[in-house]
Amino acid sequence: MKENMVFFVINLVIWIGIFLYLLQLNYRVKKLEKKK
Repeated sequence: MKENMVFFVINLVIWIGIFLYLLQLNYRVKKLEKKK
């Protein structure tokens, strides 16, 4: 059970990281569009 929990937490961290990365990328693109 503990191993399963560790796997779940690692998976969650990876997904949050991907989500934040995409959010930051989207924010940068919007900022660049405003400069134009």
